[in-house]
Amino acid sequence: MKLFSWNVNGVRAIEKKGFLDWFSSESPDILCIQETKAKFEQLPDTLQHIDGYFSYWHSAEKLGYSGVATFSKKEPLHVQYGLGIDKYDKEGRVIITEFENFLLYNIYFPIMYLLFQFVELTIQVFLVDVSLMDWLILIQN
Repeated sequence: MKLFSWNVNGVRAIEKKGFLDWFSSESPDILCIQETKAKFEQLPDTLQHIDGYFSYWHSAEKLGYSGVATFSKKEPLHVQYGLGIDKYDKEGRVIITEFENFLLYNIYFPIMYLLFQFVELTIQVFLVDVSLMDWLILIQN
């Protein structure tokens, strides 16, 4: 399986720099991109519908901010957008796709200067609202 993860720092910018040609030549089974900085409706059709791929986009409510997308040749069994905490899911940082033999977490973590703003989320998600390790163990069983 060929799986790529790439922080693109703006999906519309990389489209202008040959992204679709690269995508076609590499032909990954799955591609996860982070920091898309665009809502699905803002994208040209060439990015919305890439031949041979199912695509899933989770965008921030704030325009031009964060966002992730997952492209897969095989349709996932299930797709989850966010972690279920509305306050943080508005930032469009997580897509979880379930396949027959694995779960794929496409997560955009903020860069260092945003880290302090993200501390509250980290504490709430991983210590209070959701124990990620416990959750991973639960779903594994």
